[in-house]
Amino acid sequence: MSCFFTIAETDVWNPANRVAQLFTQQAWAMSSVLDIDSGVPPIVDDECVLDPTLFPDFVVALTRKHEGFDHGPLSALLEGFIGVCWVLLDRGGNTGKLLALGSGTRKFWTEHTTELARSMPR
Repeated sequence: MSCFFTIAETDVWNPANRVAQLFTQQAWAMSSVLDIDSGVPPIVDDECVLDPTLFPDFVVALTRKHEGFDHGPLSALLEGFIGVCWVLLDRGGNTGKLLALGSGTRKFWTEHTTELARSMPR
């Protein structure tokens, strides 16, 4: 079994159910820590429709937090999740808000997620 993640009616990811559950629960945990809505709703009928406004805001906030940390374990915990989020935004054509981040940050995440995207089925 698998779950479809969509943004604005575009399928952006189709992971196994366990991976989908882990992703949504990570989003909710990080949302709680950041005190910002993740735009990631519960999975319903093997589908998770990401909010096209809230999810990009959440990813930008999370990326900025990552930039501000000088804590190896925390950075490592954030990097995998942020990378997945960047792939989803890219596939959904919803990267406009990422332009608010510095060019060095965008370059880092673009390079970081290129290979990751190849391992994420649609």
